Amino acid sequence: GGSEIGDRRGSRGGGGGDARDGQPPLPWTKDGYSQPATPDGATPSPIVNRRAGPILITAPHGLRCFRGGKAHGDRRRIHHREKFSTEIALKLSAAIGRQMGFPCSFIVWNMKTAKRADNANLDPNYLLDSQFDRSPWHLALVDWKNACRAAGSPCMHVDFHGKHDPKPKKGSRVKKFTLDLGIDPLTDCAEDREETDATALQWTEAEAEALKTAAFDELSMAMSEVTLGSQHSPAPVVVDADPYLCGLWGHGCECTLSHQAVREGVPAFQLETPYTLRRAMASDDGAIVERMAAAIVSLYQNVVTQVEAGKGPITDYTEMPMPERMGPQKESAGGAGGAGGAGGAEEDAALVQADLVAIEAMLGDIRVLDARDSDKQI
Repeated sequence: GGSEIGDRRGSRGGGGGDARDGQPPLPWTKDGYSQPATPDGATPSPIVNRRAGPILITAPHGLRCFRGGKAHGDRRRIHHREKFSTEIALKLSAAIGRQMGFPCSFIVWNMKTAKRADNANLDPNYLLDSQFDRSPWHLALVDWKNACRAAGSPCMHVDFHGKHDPKPKKGSRVKKFTLDLGIDPLTDCAEDREETDATALQWTEAEAEALKTAAFDELSMAMSEVTLGSQHSPAPVVVDADPYLCGLWGHGCECTLSHQAVREGVPAFQLETPYTLRRAMASDDGAIVERMAAAIVSLYQNVVTQVEAGKGPITDYTEMPMPERMGPQKESAGGAGGAGGAGGAEEDAALVQADLVAIEAMLGDIRVLDARDSDKQI
């Protein structure tokens, strides 16, 4: 299951990884975060699926993948990797876990185990309904949603993306960088759940618009002190709540990942970040990531939880069943993933810390693997 990060079962495997303290790279069976794709543990999964808390962070374009083709009635196309998107998704998850005191859920590509140029690497952000069961991303999303629903906990999905920097006119400079808030799947589906095949969604149009407004306000506040570019010509980061990259292809056609979440009844939105903002988030002291994480946590606690509480009894996320630990301490965790009762604050803190250790191991591996990646990146 997705909660079993760093499963030790299975045959020898691996390749890739970081040279921790001068040691040879660890195989996937021993790195503390890779997961098996099959019950016998012989084959690694191409993704890392951390099913834990009620907020899910995803980065579906952290690896080159394929969209379109015969099933879509058009030519198959490559979607290039969005540089730093996986790293930032991991950093956001770590920050959210620290701020909430409970591990954050995430789904990312595993750069160590995912096969490059594999035709099976379907773009998770461009799936037909008929492809849902073939996508480990969609299956992991549904698995996380079901776990939250079973626990009675409200949940929220944030899908992280990258886009190109703005191109200034010749002789001029970039005057601003825009963070796109794509929430159209939620607002569209809430307006007419039957027509949009989103009958699992219980949110009203007004509630969806309230989340959109709050997300714009929270993210704008988070970015208000961020400036990018050179010291001589700094440029602010502004939020666009009605962007072209709105998160919705349409209805009765391909679905983005956030659209898939909404159709499962989960409030969701996507964030499209320009390259220079991603570079800053990946390399700075963590201040921008912490601000964005705080905005996400605030939206969950002050909007999502309140809306869901108005629809029936809810359980606080701290009472959710204990997820399994990430990392080498996993065996001593209290209860298997999805089983057992909630732990105390001390055990929650230990889980968060174990996640941080495993996330740091992933980030170390990505630094090495990124240097070897010759594929084009956005």
